[in-house]
Amino acid sequence: MMVKDIFSIECEECQCYNFSPIKCKSCWEKDIKKQATADLIKMIDDEIYKIKDIIIMCEGNLERQLAFIEIKQRLEELKQMLVGKQ
Repeated sequence: MMVKDIFSIECEECQCYNFSPIKCKSCWEKDIKKQATADLIKMIDDEIYKIKDIIIMCEGNLERQLAFIEIKQRLEELKQMLVGKQ
């Protein structure tokens, strides 16, 4: 537990006392991790969308379609894991 002194400021999120004008270090780190996870989920969504187009373009080549379908499924599983961590 942090001791309040005359120079410390209350964190907006966790109400601890620190020397930062807005948030303590741990709250900043949590926000950065949340944003990084959100960015990663967006990138995975973009790749899934591209793979859907590739699957359509591979029409007639079942082996390639199945390979891309498997990649898409793995990306969707990864996305679900990340969504669960948020």
